[in-house]
Amino acid sequence: MTDDELKEIKSAVAAITYGLYVVGTASGGRINGQTCNTVFQVTSEPVQVAIGINQRNLTHDLIMESGVFSVSVLANDGHDLVRKFGYRSGRTADKYEGVPYFTGVTGAPILEECLAYLECRVQKELCLNCGTHSLFVARVEAGGVRNAGEPMTYAYFAATKFGKK
Repeated sequence: MTDDELKEIKSAVAAITYGLYVVGTASGGRINGQTCNTVFQVTSEPVQVAIGINQRNLTHDLIMESGVFSVSVLANDGHDLVRKFGYRSGRTADKYEGVPYFTGVTGAPILEECLAYLECRVQKELCLNCGTHSLFVARVEAGGVRNAGEPMTYAYFAATKFGKK
């Protein structure tokens, strides 16, 4: 594949629309979370979702250890949360410092200011090593709607991240 062909493919992939979420997890008394753009429903009965997480991230390590995670759906005004959970490593910073959260049935942290949330238990036999990332398939054990608003998409964040649209 030539550089031009690869560039064309990357441009086409960039046209795929997806949301922005905070995926949180906990293991051994430690919590961490990260901005995530790969969250989707896999089945409706039982309700299962999948997430894609980079294998170098602390969030990945903690999900592997605990087998649980939460998904907090961000609102269109969640730019600060995208930055806080996306532009630094949980290995060197406490990403939840100053961020109100609660825990539910799985013990994974859930943002109080989210639009909606899911609490998930990983189904290890359904997960995939995809190279740089792992695809975690999980059964949704709890969830709820917390606030009204429009969910944040990556396209919206990119268009408004510097305060202009």
